[in-house]
Amino acid sequence: TLFRSFTLEKYDNIKKYLLKACDTPLHPLGKLVETLVAVYRMTYVGVGTNRRLLQEAVREIESYLKRMFQLIRFLFPDLPEEGSTIESTTAPEPRGSRSEDHTS
Repeated sequence: TLFRSFTLEKYDNIKKYLLKACDTPLHPLGKLVETLVAVYRMTYVGVGTNRRLLQEAVREIESYLKRMFQLIRFLFPDLPEEGSTIESTTAPEPRGSRSEDHTS
């Protein structure tokens, strides 16, 4: 399905914001990511780790990602539904347009 009111420009702005927020330890999202990474490392990395915990670790990360996705959907309710197409704000140039016409 096509979500007409949500553009690639809006998507790019939200994406840039979220990347910066998650990279900034003082931002609540950055603090969340930093804390999750620290807890994960203390639990599954280093001395005393056990390969049998790998499946549990993967399930835990998947659970965190699903919850973060839900939080982001809550913070940005205008995001289109998962699997939707985002409309491009710039129309592609038709074939045979002046930019392709090399005759003088």
